[in-house]
Parts: sequence; structure tokens; C-alpha cells
Amino acid sequence: MTAVAAPAHAETDRSSLRLLTAYRIISRFYFHLPVLFVLFYKRDLSLPVIEALLAVYGATVALSGPAGPRLVRALGARRTIALGEACKAAGLLLMAVPTVATAAAGQVLGGFGFSISAGPDAGLLAGLVPDPARRGRLGAVMQSWMFMSVMVAGVIGAVLFSRIHTAVLYCSAAAALLALVLVLAVREPAPAAPQGPRPAAAPAAAPAGTGWWSAYYIAGRVAALAPYVGLLPFLFFVRLEVNLAAIGAVLGLFTFAGFLSARYAGRIGERFGPDVVAPAGLAGTAVSLALFGLFPDRLPVALVAITLLGVFSGGVRPMAMAGLGRAGLAPGLQAARTGRLEQISGLVSTPVLVLAGFLLPGRFSALILAVAVVVLAFALTLLATRRAVGAAAPAP
Repeated sequence: MTAVAAPAHAETDRSSLRLLTAYRIISRFYFHLPVLFVLFYKRDLSLPVIEALLAVYGATVALSGPAGPRLVRALGARRTIALGEACKAAGLLLMAVPTVATAAAGQVLGGFGFSISAGPDAGLLAGLVPDPARRGRLGAVMQSWMFMSVMVAGVIGAVLFSRIHTAVLYCSAAAALLALVLVLAVREPAPAAPQGPRPAAAPAAAPAGTGWWSAYYIAGRVAALAPYVGLLPFLFFVRLEVNLAAIGAVLGLFTFAGFLSARYAGRIGERFGPDVVAPAGLAGTAVSLALFGLFPDRLPVALVAITLLGVFSGGVRPMAMAGLGRAGLAPGLQAARTGRLEQISGLVSTPVLVLAGFLLPGRFSALILAVAVVVLAFALTLLATRRAVGAAAPAP
């Protein structure tokens, strides 16, 4: 009996999936991210200017949102992502020039690049893996390795930064260019052929539960990333005086804990119910932020708190993506929503960072405790409304 050979397109899809996985991992080699605050601080910039520069990135991500879908329609997903990686590389190289203007321009380019590439890669994954359950499992694995790549790059970046400050920018730019090459090698799935005459487009209501999961995603991302980018580097480097070579390892606790959390978030959600685990994770994030505010001068407590922050926030993206799929959101709409949620998260983070510039150093505890209270209130609201919006209902 002759064995039947696998279809050529199936082998191509497996190869493309490996390339997409490699792209997602390498595109997160952010050697500069843990030390970006320190880089600006070493250039003798004031805290309001530093936080404003950090906020420019998030604001650009939000404001450039409409450009992404238009570019995907014009160029396709692969080329749009490649353009995004090119913009990120150019922005990083601009930031190597030590002026406020080039730093701001670099943040704008980087934010634009991230904005246009954040959604289409989810669209590529959805096209390569149509089954929502399998895609959710693969997404969780990918997310965990993305956390690991951020951690490894951050530790290496901190060591490089302690020797040559601009080396982290050049290494991150090189990673973005390598990611560009990888994504261009991915096979872009062809859109499904239309069946019969296409009816006039009408606004479609989002499936029940998508708003709930979207709110969870935004709250979880902002609660973790705004402090990670603009508040915790100040705490560890300026207030607790952690040395440069160690700061990457300290912040790496967040990403390592996030790696483990993303890896097992799906299983924990299935065991206890995703609509319970998600708000519980947000409540845990609030507790970890409160620890920073209540014990701002105790390094051991801060190390525990940053680890907990990674544990409770690491599963946000895979949990939310699986929840959107379970709610019945189509793969193409999931990709568009993912990009939009990243943009909204950047927009919400912007006033937090700008406010931090004016409240630091004297009001660190008050600011981070206020963020913790808001996050806890959000968690309780989501917990109270989970049944009403059908967050726990499985897709038919």
C-alpha cells in the first residue's frame, strides 16, 4: 500500500509557521527596552522630558492606528510588517544621536512601526492555523517565547549598556532588520474566494463577550507596561540605585515570570474558568503594584513585586486572544482587533507617563498606588459583569 504524500501547501504552511514563530521571537529582541529610561537619564534630561519621550511612543502607536489596515490592503500583511520593522530599525538608529529632537523622532518611527506590525502578524497566524483552539494553544506558546526573548535581550542589553550606551540601540535595530527578512519569507495565505455575488456591506455586531475581553486586554497591558517602561526603571535605577549591569536582570524577573505565565495561562483558564482567572489576574497585578507603592525603599519587596507583576500580567495576551476566539470573533477580525487594542493601550498609557514626569520623584508611591486602585476597580467590574456579556459562553 503506497503512502500518500502530504500536500505541498501543508508542508509550506508548516515552514511558514516556523518562520512566523522565529519572526515573533526575534522581533522582540528589545536590547534597549529595560535601559531606555536610563539612557535618557544619562543624557541629563529632566524627568518630565524623559517621561514625555517615553509617552511619545505610545501616543504614536495609537494615532497611527488607521494606517495599518490601509497598508495591509495595499501591500499585504507581510510587506506591512516588514515596513514596520524597517521603521523600528530606523527609529532606533536615530535615537543613537544624542539630542531630544532625534530621540523624539526615533520614538515616533518606532511607535509607527510597532503599530502597523502588531495586528497583521496575528492575521498571518490566523490564516496559517484556521482552527481557533489550536491557534490559541500555539499563540500561548509563541507568547511565552516572546517573553523569554525580551528577557534574554534585556539582560544582554543591560551588560552592553554598562559598557557602550548606544550598543543596545544598534543591536535592537539589527534584530528588527533580521525580523524583516524572516517575515518576508512567510507564505501569506490567500484570502478566501467569495461565494456568489457580494451583498452590500452592513455593520456587523461583535459577538457577545468581545467587548469584555477587549477591556481586559487593555487594562492588563496598560497596568503592566506603563509602570515597566516609565516607573520601575526610575525606582530601581534612581531610587534603589541598582547598578547598570544588574538592572536588566532585575527587570528580567518580570519577563521570565511572564514567560511562565503565558505558557500556562491557557491551562489555568481551562481549569478554573477563563472569565474568573482573567479578572483574578488583574487583581493580582493591582496587588503587585501596591507593593511597589507601599514599600518603595525596600529592594527585596520590589523584587518580589516585579516577579508577581510578570506572573499576573504575562497571560493577558494569550488569554484575551483565546477568549476572543471562543466568543466567536472571526480570525481576520481578531487580527484587526488585536492591532486596535494595542493602539488603545498605547493611548491610555500616554497620560500615565506624562503625569509621572511631573510627579516623580516625590510622588512615586502616590502615583503607583493610584494606578493599583484603578486596576483593582477594573478587575472587580469585569468579575461582576462576566456572565452578563457572555464572557464564559463557549463558541457554538
